[in-house]
Amino acid sequence: MTKAISKNISMEQIQVIDFPPTAIAFLAHKGAPEDVMKTVAQFIQWRKKYGPSPRSSKTYNILYNDPRCVPKEEYRFDVAASINKVVEPNDYAVQQGVIGRGRCACFRHNGSDRLLGESIDELYKTISLNEDYEIRNAPLFVERVQGFPDVPENDTIIDIYLPIV
Repeated sequence: MTKAISKNISMEQIQVIDFPPTAIAFLAHKGAPEDVMKTVAQFIQWRKKYGPSPRSSKTYNILYNDPRCVPKEEYRFDVAASINKVVEPNDYAVQQGVIGRGRCACFRHNGSDRLLGESIDELYKTISLNEDYEIRNAPLFVERVQGFPDVPENDTIIDIYLPIV
């Protein structure tokens, strides 16, 4: 995948992939976007206690809607990790789920989370303007490939997956 080099994304910077079904443990955040980090912290505590380590499993965020376009109380965001075992009942409200199989337009975002929204907007725009693709009725999700504190914030790598038909 190509690095994010500008605000405009071209089709040459996007890979179309067949994303495999992926078992996940997830914690749903519902409510004010500014409170997402509380949910993330709760998920991290579950992950430390019950597994899987970020070194042995992928970390995902599932974005159900744009926080700029929905009332705060309707905003939903899931923090997740790939798993290879059953999620047992727990006090953290972490559940078991699946990121479904399907074609996705994938763009690699390099840099701060503060610029992630711009990359997501540009990916939506580029795919929407391309008559060869149609956006599927499934939430956009991201894989946090490399991030803080393992690397400086500006060296973060996030793969953005936009489900398409």
